[in-house]
Amino acid sequence: MQTLLDKNISIHDTQESFFHGFVLGLLVHLNATHFVQSNRESGRGRCDVLITPKDKSKAGVVIEFKVANKLRKEKIEAALESAMGQIETRDYATQLQTQGIQSVRLVALAFANKTVRAQVKVLDLLR
Repeated sequence: MQTLLDKNISIHDTQESFFHGFVLGLLVHLNATHFVQSNRESGRGRCDVLITPKDKSKAGVVIEFKVANKLRKEKIEAALESAMGQIETRDYATQLQTQGIQSVRLVALAFANKTVRAQVKVLDLLR
């Protein structure tokens, strides 16, 4: 993803909505095997992207985006921690769990200008 950002976007394309659309475009190829939903309600809020496998034995994915706040001189690492914290405190994996998905990847993506950082946690939701 970093290579794509470096080669294909302007430094002016750095709002969260831009990155949201960019990532959704990268995920379009999953439609045969997964449901990819944007701003899906789950738990106590709406995660940015929820990827539900059609085969319930496969892992589901919750994605949350954050852009480092330039005005507050926020570092990308702080934005990354904020994104993962939001996934966990708002229980965004709930929708997948209620659908019988047993393994979930929590993915936080943080952006600062054209730089991207990711943090991934694995939840095993065995009943």
